[in-house]
Amino acid sequence: TVPRRDLQGLIGKRFVQAIQFACFFLTGIAELIYFQQYLAQLFSKCNVCQRGWLLIAAGVALPFMMVPTFRESRWLAVAALVLICGNQVVFFYEVFHVAPWNSCDVPPDWSHVTPLTVIHGVTGIGYAFGGHG
Repeated sequence: TVPRRDLQGLIGKRFVQAIQFACFFLTGIAELIYFQQYLAQLFSKCNVCQRGWLLIAAGVALPFMMVPTFRESRWLAVAALVLICGNQVVFFYEVFHVAPWNSCDVPPDWSHVTPLTVIHGVTGIGYAFGGHG
């Protein structure tokens, strides 16, 4: 027979593993849905339904999910670094192309601060700095 303490530890361990699996699985599903929505907006001219975009997003993401060890993930890190550098090049190109410091044709437009906009801002900051990690 298994002592009561060991049985409780085993049940607790299995419970934690089940909760972790459910969290990782549901987070993966949510990320796939965000990715398919991004693709659908990016390629809005394409006549693909939501299910089609979800299959495309899953197909694109699949090679990045099948990394067997951390050693093999170094190539993903290199790819991420290249994409981040490309993102910075696009950002600087857009800033220097528009050159907002040369004219004031379109002045900035700030909306009035209301309690609702403050709550929206605080929740956005809370999400960005700890709500999704």
